[in-house]
Amino acid sequence: MAENVGEASQTSTLYAEPQISSGQLSQAPTAADVLGRQFASWWQRVLALAIDAIFIWGTGAIVQMIVSAIASTTIIDPSNGNVHRYLPYPFSLVGAIVSAAQLIYFAQLDGRSQTVGKRAVGIAVRDRASGQPIGFGRALGRWLIFAVLWYLLLIPGLLNALSPVWDREHQAWHDHAVGSVVVRTLR
Repeated sequence: MAENVGEASQTSTLYAEPQISSGQLSQAPTAADVLGRQFASWWQRVLALAIDAIFIWGTGAIVQMIVSAIASTTIIDPSNGNVHRYLPYPFSLVGAIVSAAQLIYFAQLDGRSQTVGKRAVGIAVRDRASGQPIGFGRALGRWLIFAVLWYLLLIPGLLNALSPVWDREHQAWHDHAVGSVVVRTLR
């Protein structure tokens, strides 16, 4: 009988569950890219986009206001004294130019790896297979897919934005389409 107790004790030691302290739970390993860099969290991606939105879209709005103030013509209607402001070109043309500049901003900087917002948060866009920057063309495709999903198809845009939450590599659909990942960088 004593012999059986010793065997049970030895078996429980061999197959014992690892003991994890509460401090170790917060240090659980996260998924990483081919170079071992951790994937960016969904919140980091959202914060980076918010910073970029304030920076680039705010700048675009200011440019539109300045151009319209400089280029507009003021006409006073002599019959009633009403003041009218006219632009010599469609205002939507200014919006299209500003939108194109914003798209180039995202494509150029994401192609190199970081926009202003991503740099501030400490994340970067990289090639999934090599870990290198994705270049202008793929970054442009990435943002065109993002824009089409949001502006033309609202629900798919929302699902695209949320998809990093449940994706194993924290990729959105536009990342999958061009083979990119968003990773944390060293500060």
